[in-house]
Amino acid sequence: MKKKNTTTGIWLNSPSKGTTLNSPPAYTLDRIDIKLPADQSDLERLFMEHLSQSVLHSGDDFNLYAIIDDKRRLLERLQNNGYHYLTMGDLEVLADTSGGVRTVDLRFGLRPEVQRHKLQPTSIQRFDVAIDTNKTFQTVVFEDWSMRADTNQFSPRLIERCVRIDPGKKYKYAQKSSTITNLSSLGVFRSINVNYTPDPTDSTKARATLNLREANRFELGAEGMVTSKSNSFFGPSVGLRLKQKNLFGGAQNITYGVDAFLDFPIGALSEFSSNSYGFSLNAEYDYPVIGTPFGIGKREIGGLPKGSINAAVDFNDRADYFRVLNWRTDFGIKWKSSKYVSHRVNWVSINYNNLIETTALFDSLIDANQQIRESFEEQFFIGPGYSFFFNSTSNRYSKHRFFFRFDSELSGNAIKLFQTAIGQGEGTGTLLGLPYSQYLRLKVDGRYYFHLTDHQMLAIRLSVGAGFAVGNSNYMPYIKQYYAGGMNSLRPFAPRIIGPGTYLPVEDNLNSVNNITQSGDIVIEGNIEYRFPIVYKLKGALWSDYGNIYLREPDPLRPGGAFEFDTFLDKMVVTGGFGLRLDLDYFVIRWDVGFTHYYPWLDPGSRWTWNNDVNIMGGVFGIGYLF
Repeated sequence: MKKKNTTTGIWLNSPSKGTTLNSPPAYTLDRIDIKLPADQSDLERLFMEHLSQSVLHSGDDFNLYAIIDDKRRLLERLQNNGYHYLTMGDLEVLADTSGGVRTVDLRFGLRPEVQRHKLQPTSIQRFDVAIDTNKTFQTVVFEDWSMRADTNQFSPRLIERCVRIDPGKKYKYAQKSSTITNLSSLGVFRSINVNYTPDPTDSTKARATLNLREANRFELGAEGMVTSKSNSFFGPSVGLRLKQKNLFGGAQNITYGVDAFLDFPIGALSEFSSNSYGFSLNAEYDYPVIGTPFGIGKREIGGLPKGSINAAVDFNDRADYFRVLNWRTDFGIKWKSSKYVSHRVNWVSINYNNLIETTALFDSLIDANQQIRESFEEQFFIGPGYSFFFNSTSNRYSKHRFFFRFDSELSGNAIKLFQTAIGQGEGTGTLLGLPYSQYLRLKVDGRYYFHLTDHQMLAIRLSVGAGFAVGNSNYMPYIKQYYAGGMNSLRPFAPRIIGPGTYLPVEDNLNSVNNITQSGDIVIEGNIEYRFPIVYKLKGALWSDYGNIYLREPDPLRPGGAFEFDTFLDKMVVTGGFGLRLDLDYFVIRWDVGFTHYYPWLDPGSRWTWNNDVNIMGGVFGIGYLF
């Protein structure tokens, strides 16, 4: 008996002694062309432009979802050239399978019943804005647009900066979309709608009306969650947020927050890493900015540039070592300069670290090591910072997607130059009676995602960072140094258990392990993961991590910790394992089990796991994908 499923193209053979399932080759695309009425030369040009840039190509597998997406992009192109009234239902894509063996010819065109007025570009005759017109309002009339709103609550100048619709010109979908994006980024409106009313005497003209409804001025929220933090600690946290919106009529918002947390390390040797708890009080004031710094980028991409002023105080109790207060504030701006590129500039960041209590164990560790002791000295950091982001991971049509991040911090140098200029630059730098730290800190993080299929991916990451103490500082501050290990680094190790280099502060039975001395000035680490589906929302991964931290200068009390070009690769730890991910779209729970394959602190001939009897393994639990 032989049956054919005409929907899937799968043949089911049922001989007397068994069943086999055979899937023939997929249909592939052959010719892709268009067919339009002879009198539609302008539309024909736009159709041809679209086909020249289409993601559909001859030889590709037939994919209905890709065809629908391509049809949607065609409609967007048409609407960006004035064809406002055309809809997805007016476009058609015909498939013909009679031209060859398992091939499909595609033809893009218009349905025969499309109304004639839809085939003509539409111009915007006038533009009006109405904000909560059921409230007290004033009408402000400009040359070619008007605004009806309470101008004491909403600045006409702010709305003008957000709007990209041009009266007197052709309708463009991109202008409508950019207007909505800009207004949404302000965070002060609960609904944004743009309506177009055709002129009753001329179907090629329309009047645009932007209707806005104000959001509640106050927003109170509470949250409780289990988090995996960037420092590779894990634990529950609770928070309370109060947001006050549109303080001065220009979309200035301020958010007050209080958070409390309990963190504990997980992974191999986690019993030697202390738990911690703490709380944070913080406030963030944000506001829209007229233009981008230095003219970099266009202001309409991804919303208006946004400036911010942040202030916070954090209390942290590391049970075995210290209690610390960290005071921080910064003033900066963030914006997008293209579809995939964004920036953040901190014009100035101020950070003061205050050790308020220490344990005898902590005192004995830092008293024995000058580098560690000086890195913990109370001082503050002040200076600018800059971050650059490139992110093409949202490009669903590419098999090759990339992420790149560059971070830089510069502390104390501007103050030192100023003090030198006025003749006060000699000796240890102080400001307001407190010493300040001078350093340059750089880090790059590059990621490559190769989508083998729609559900299988090869993900590769490389991260490199370095800190340079300069001027009045001999060593990088401890909280600005790098560390390795943890759920976001070298799995399966607990955080701050590895390095620097081949340094390992242990004695018999690991009784002397500590994670205060295990930090460094340089970090090099990478990961590779093969991700694949298992069933429904459950996914799997096979992975390997490698890397370590290093000191820029040798430390006699941490032998083997210095970075050297000819040996740094031999000092890297290599781990690997498998993992499960429960991907709920908005929330990912991650569990990894890992094994150590290369132990750099052992003798050269015994470092690979098959050359020794050391077996360090463990599991780590995390929230979200590692990268």
